Amino acid sequence: MKLDANGHAAQRVRPNDVAVEWDIYQISVLTAQTNYPVTVDLMYNGFFLAGSFQGWKDCATGPPDVVVQPSDIFEVVFNGGAPNDTATVGIWFNENSTGTTYSTAH
Repeated sequence: MKLDANGHAAQRVRPNDVAVEWDIYQISVLTAQTNYPVTVDLMYNGFFLAGSFQGWKDCATGPPDVVVQPSDIFEVVFNGGAPNDTATVGIWFNENSTGTTYSTAH
């Protein structure tokens, strides 16, 4: 995704199929420019879940995993980056039938 003129971007991710949920166990973030103080916040249904002051290259991993259902809002928010820079988000997850994933984060 492209950061805007203020160095900000947000991306929502969630399964599109109501029959599945995602058991997210790792999230990696990266920006092309490494000389800006870019931060990243991970938001889950409006609540702060985790963050990084090294948004130009960092990762977050469980346990606990985060279970995201189609009705949930999981958002990755970049701030303070270089204007018009490219930001990348990598999300590693297992896809399970809705309601079958056990996680201590539920």
